Amino acid sequence: MGFDAEKQSIVSVEGQVGDSSSGEISSEKQPLIKENHHSPENYSVLAAIPPFLFPALGALLFGYEIGATSCATISIKSPKLSGISWYNLSSVDVGIITSGSLYGALIGSIVAFSVADIIGRRKELILAAFLYLVGAIVTAVAPVFYVLIIGRLMYGIGVGLTMHAAPMYIAETAPSQIRGRMISLKEFFTVLGMVGGYGIGSLWVTVTSGWRYMYATIIPLPVVMGIGMCWLPESPRWLLLRSLQGKGNVESLQQAAIKSLRRLRGSVVVDSAAEQVNEILAELSSVGEDREATLGELFQGKCLKALTIAGGLVLLQQITGQPSVLYYAPSILQTAGFSAATDATRISILLGLLKLVMTGVAVIVIDRLGRRPLLLGGVSGMMISLFLLGSYYIFYNTVPAVAVVALLLYVGCYQLSFGPIGWLMISEIFPLKLRGRGISIAVLVNFGTNALVTFAFSPLKELLGAGVLFCGFGVICVVSLFFIYFIVPETKGLTLEEIEAKLTRGGVAIYRGISLVGQKEPRGKNLVNLDCGYDHTLHKIPYKKQTRVLNVPTNINKKNHNTYQKLNQKITMASNKQVILRDYVAGFPKESDLVFNDATVDLSVPAGSNKVLVKNLFLSCDPYMRIRMGKPDPSAAALAQPFKPGQPIYGYGVSKVIESGHPDYTKGDLLWGIVGWEEYSVVTLTPYSHFKILHTDVPLSYYTGLLGMAGMTAYSGFYEICSPKKGETVFVSAASGAVGQLVGQLAKIMGCYVVGSAGSNEKVELLKNKFGFDEAFNYKEEQDLNAALKRCFPEGIDIYFENVGGKMLDAVLLNMKLNGRIAVCGMISQYNLEEQEGVRNLSTVIYKRVRLQGFVVSDYYDKYSKFLEFVLPYIREGKITYVEDVAEGLENGPSALIGLFHGKNVGKQLIVVARE
Repeated sequence: MGFDAEKQSIVSVEGQVGDSSSGEISSEKQPLIKENHHSPENYSVLAAIPPFLFPALGALLFGYEIGATSCATISIKSPKLSGISWYNLSSVDVGIITSGSLYGALIGSIVAFSVADIIGRRKELILAAFLYLVGAIVTAVAPVFYVLIIGRLMYGIGVGLTMHAAPMYIAETAPSQIRGRMISLKEFFTVLGMVGGYGIGSLWVTVTSGWRYMYATIIPLPVVMGIGMCWLPESPRWLLLRSLQGKGNVESLQQAAIKSLRRLRGSVVVDSAAEQVNEILAELSSVGEDREATLGELFQGKCLKALTIAGGLVLLQQITGQPSVLYYAPSILQTAGFSAATDATRISILLGLLKLVMTGVAVIVIDRLGRRPLLLGGVSGMMISLFLLGSYYIFYNTVPAVAVVALLLYVGCYQLSFGPIGWLMISEIFPLKLRGRGISIAVLVNFGTNALVTFAFSPLKELLGAGVLFCGFGVICVVSLFFIYFIVPETKGLTLEEIEAKLTRGGVAIYRGISLVGQKEPRGKNLVNLDCGYDHTLHKIPYKKQTRVLNVPTNINKKNHNTYQKLNQKITMASNKQVILRDYVAGFPKESDLVFNDATVDLSVPAGSNKVLVKNLFLSCDPYMRIRMGKPDPSAAALAQPFKPGQPIYGYGVSKVIESGHPDYTKGDLLWGIVGWEEYSVVTLTPYSHFKILHTDVPLSYYTGLLGMAGMTAYSGFYEICSPKKGETVFVSAASGAVGQLVGQLAKIMGCYVVGSAGSNEKVELLKNKFGFDEAFNYKEEQDLNAALKRCFPEGIDIYFENVGGKMLDAVLLNMKLNGRIAVCGMISQYNLEEQEGVRNLSTVIYKRVRLQGFVVSDYYDKYSKFLEFVLPYIREGKITYVEDVAEGLENGPSALIGLFHGKNVGKQLIVVARE
């Protein structure tokens, strides 16, 4: 039998999830951001869509406004089509209508600078949706000119808030490996909105009061955006920033962050959300996010670097001529002789579709190629196209194809580079505590330079000529390439905290809640530099591998100290799915006797204990577990002590160490032994209760059977009890099970004649064709077991490996040879009977001198290393094979275990709880 309760120990889950990965940042000069390889963030695709989609609707509304307004100005100036009496507008009036949303966006950016970090990204987007809605309604129903301008300004403020908050919310909620794609998709939505605005505008432009319908058409979208943002959670990073800075109840904010992360990532992070929050908290604290930022910090240190990168990108995005080239597009296409070029709306739709396609390409490749390659390649293409345009107006004005190719190349390359990546980088690069203000400044620079370039283009064109002007933009592209190459970092695949940590030269990288420099000491000194941020004093603390809390600087005020104390009480709550025994079982067990429970547990290894927190990967289903499902029997041995109703059942499993207080185990170690039927278990290690897994060149699941308890049972029972000799006859009952299949193969290796019994023809074929048994029979089809055994063993049985009991044992006793040996491993046929069957032929053990011996595998665990030395070479050489019946997911554990007692399994029955 493969279990001894007296030698096993298990505790229900507590413990802490952590990691000891290195995150060293040298104080030596290094690139602004160095490549960092970290584990990809788990996420559900379905869960990742809404946090992108609803903010991206704000970008679509921005794009729509651009497209629709170009058509609306045509409609509103028409005496016949405007439907108003004040249609006779001056060029200044038209300019105010056109640029009204731009001025509103500038106002929105200023507002965002002041309030964004107070109200949060989600509420800012809800406010933006409200302003979009009111602005669209006021514009659509405006009875007079000044009301129209008010509507345009309100809509524009919504644009400013959206272009500030949307990239920030998406960046802070998207998994790092798809963050670039998500924010680039926002730009895709902007272009999609432009194309939609042009298209819808062209439909209404010939209708009386068509300009009103253009703005009214979009009214449902702000409603959808607002409802969606009300449904979405707040950014977990913003919540943690508030928590770090003591702005609210620390515990409530951190719990809200955990809930937010679970919603944003889906069910795949239900268990690890608390761990990720702890990791983010520690990383944020390590880079000085634990104190409120001052305005002056925007122009110091890492914030100045971020501002230089973000401001430089949005400035160059505009002054490389983007507004001007698009403004000049109709005349370029007209000179090329395109008939569609006579219609400005159709030209705009054509270019919009090109922008849409190229933005789609950028979305697909940005998280594969990275930001820098696309920027360098795209801006190089822009440079070539601008010089071509300049050459066309100076030298080749008789070859309009040159201008058309240059225009299309410019638009395509812009949408591959500056278009999506400018917004992406500004959302990534700023430290969290200054992200709101930093992006506000970047948005101000964007809209301000857009207005400047747009208004300056015509005077400069008159002064310098189109050719010289476009060549000038080309020169600026050359400057841009130098800026990108030397200043702009690669952020592909990095978390926002990693980007921020590596913007800070010196200091400590805190990864997954553990303050450390890495697996080796930095420059031979056992010290960590921790920039605590209150007065920018560097404190040196000893490097300790077991550090588990954030280090508090000595020179902080009482409020911040209280915040730190609360943070040091780390969030260790996590979900822990369990299989629980409903009540004691009599007769055959049913699936309903086991309850699948989703518990919430505190993952913390008690301080000073030698316990080990493990994450369970595989669980073993074994026949002995049926004994433990029954009522307590005072006369039973320790083996028969039952599970407790209302608590998780337990058995053998393969697990990974998450946290350890034991000197022989460290994080990441693999082990097998007794664990609860749950996702996490805390175990108390005693001699031979658990075994460290050192050989990982074989499947880990083998340690639930072949290389675990079942394998040791087969090895010790066969070799220690049965003492086999070459040429002997061996019978194995339940031969296709976890133990029996190995016993048969060990007997064949010894040169024995082997017969096995099983409960189906499929299993019989498996025994003969897969495991190499000489003969096998289906005991359910045999009317007379004694006759079946005589047929297979005409001269009798030397060794019987007993797994069944009852009638099978009675028949075997009649067929044993003189001095035969019986190793009694189990009696599965008796476990479900309220009254066990008697054995009638027991007297044969006397006159046949049969040695019948029961055993418990734990008595032989001291031979485990010898067993591995023996069996591993046979496995690697393919001389021993093993069949597993795998149930995926802990929720399928009850049906797998109950199926074992009905013979439904083929091979070793096990459960996959988690793949590494």
